[in-house]
Amino acid sequence: MSHFESFDLNPSGSRPSKSTSLMFSKLSNIIFLAAAIATPVLGTTCDSSGSTLSCAAFIPAFCTALPFVAAGGSYGRCYSRIGGRCNFTVKNTGVFGLVPLFGPCVAALNPVAATCSHGGSNQIVPDPFKYTMKPNTGAC
Repeated sequence: MSHFESFDLNPSGSRPSKSTSLMFSKLSNIIFLAAAIATPVLGTTCDSSGSTLSCAAFIPAFCTALPFVAAGGSYGRCYSRIGGRCNFTVKNTGVFGLVPLFGPCVAALNPVAATCSHGGSNQIVPDPFKYTMKPNTGAC
């Protein structure tokens, strides 16, 4: 069971406007992305065996379509391509369920695509999500 706390950032009691909420959401994404870029990664871990297939082209599609992931849970997606398939997963290593953000997802997976010919995983501090990309043979 997940536990969520609510904090009232508007002491007047009125609900914030839709544009204020959207602005706050965009601002928090920008701040988080800036922190992710400025903060070192935990370390890209490369797999030492398996298929070698470039999966970099699917990173934006995977990072755009991420749903809510419960604490300790994971989500995976497979993309077919000529010569095999690309399996992507995201695991929430944190204590709260969240929706993974696009920026940290791309920032974590790009080094895997650039340095790991057999796939691998990566996590950006302080993002609670660990991202994995694994090329395989066969179709999805």
